[in-house]
Amino acid sequence: FVFFSRLHKDSGVTFSTMYPGCIAETGLFRDKKPWFRKLFPLFMRYVTGGYVSEWEAGDRLAEVASSDRCKESGVYWGWNGAAKTVAYLKPGTDASNR
Repeated sequence: FVFFSRLHKDSGVTFSTMYPGCIAETGLFRDKKPWFRKLFPLFMRYVTGGYVSEWEAGDRLAEVASSDRCKESGVYWGWNGAAKTVAYLKPGTDASNR
C-alpha cells in the first residue's frame, strides 16, 4: 500500500497485493517433519478449504498480472471459498465492502 500511495499517481504503475491461497505442497515445508508434510495439505484441503496447487496459484498470479478485471491499483486480491472468483479489498476499508 505504501508504494501505491506514494508512486501510483506520478508513475501510473499499478500496485497490487495478492494471496493465492495455501500452497501446502511446496519446498517451503521441506524442513518440517514427514508427518506434517503429509497431513498439512490434507488439513488445508478438507478442513479449511484454503489449499491450492502450485499451478492454481500460478494461474491466480497470472490473472492479477494480466486480467482487465485486476487493473485497479492499491488493491488486495484474494479468492472466494470456491476459489473460482477473484475479489478485492481496498486497504483501509471494512472487509464487508469487498
